[in-house]
Amino acid sequence: EINSTSRKKQRKKSNLQTLREEYEKKKQEEEKAKMEAEAIQEAKKKEKEKVMAQKKELKHKMLKRTRSGQPIMKYRLDHLIETLQRGSN
Repeated sequence: EINSTSRKKQRKKSNLQTLREEYEKKKQEEEKAKMEAEAIQEAKKKEKEKVMAQKKELKHKMLKRTRSGQPIMKYRLDHLIETLQRGSN
C-alpha cells in the first residue's frame, strides 16, 4: 500500500511537472513571438517616419519661391534628375 501511494504521488508530481514545463515553454514562445512582432512594428514605424521626413523636405523645397513669387527651379530640376536616374537603374 505504501509503495502504491508513493507511486501515485510521483505520477501526480511528474504530471504536474510536465504540465508546468509545457506552460513555461508555451509562455516563452508567446513572449518571443510578441517581441518579434514588436520589433517588426518598430522597424515599420521608423521606415514610415523616414519616408514622411523625406516627403516633407521635398515639399518644402518645391514650395520655395523667389522674392517676386517665381518658383526656384534648382530644386525642381534636381528632383527631375533624381527621378530619371532612379528610373534608368
